[in-house]
Amino acid sequence: MRLVYSGLRVWDLRHEVAHRSAAQQSAAWITTHDSLTALFNWRSFEERTVSNAACVSRAFLAVFSIYIDDFKQINDVAACDFVYS
Repeated sequence: MRLVYSGLRVWDLRHEVAHRSAAQQSAAWITTHDSLTALFNWRSFEERTVSNAACVSRAFLAVFSIYIDDFKQINDVAACDFVYS
C-alpha cells in the first residue's frame, strides 16, 4: 500500500511542478509585455536597453522614445480601419 501511495504522490508532485512552472512563465511574460499590443512594455525596454548599452562600450548609442497619453483612444480611432478592412 505504501508503494502505491508513494507512486501517486510522486506523480502528483510532478504534476504540481509542471503547473507551477507554467504559471511562473506566464507571470514573467505578463510583467514584460503590454496586454493590448503584446509588445515589450516600458520595463522590459529599459532592462534590455541597459543590458545592451553595457555590451556596446565604444559605439554610439541613441534611444528615441515617445510617450503618448491616452494611447487607447488613439488606437481605437486609428486601428479600426486597419483591423476591420
